[in-house]
Amino acid sequence: SIIFLYAAPITLALAPVFLFALLHAASYSLTLLDTLGQNSWWGARMLISFVEFQSRNILRIAAFNEILLLPLVGFFILSGKTSLVTPFLYYRFLGLRYSSRRNPYCRTMFHELRLYLEHLAYSPKCPGFLKGLIYKLIQFAGNLAPATA
Repeated sequence: SIIFLYAAPITLALAPVFLFALLHAASYSLTLLDTLGQNSWWGARMLISFVEFQSRNILRIAAFNEILLLPLVGFFILSGKTSLVTPFLYYRFLGLRYSSRRNPYCRTMFHELRLYLEHLAYSPKCPGFLKGLIYKLIQFAGNLAPATA
């Protein structure tokens, strides 16, 4: 989000921050409720357990949002909403997220997007020019991906 600090307001850039904050707030709230006692605020406990149950999906949504922001940054440059430095900084950030060993969700979402696009291109209903465009996009994204050990 600091990358987009000097850009025009981009609400989509705040979504991953909000999702991570939601997960951390749920975890900390559960710790606070445990100190108050086991039977305190059962409604809040149920809401927190729902957030923790959906934590994997929340992290996947945040990773997909981070991936989706990179092509949007190109459109934002053309519309004058960001500077020319923003895509380079955000590409570096996304590369670090991709090669992270602690958080595999970004890498997993890239893989799932690739599988979806390959499935879409393999469909007999897909026109030839779109199939070629999809395969070139996959090859381009593969060339941009950082090497992982």
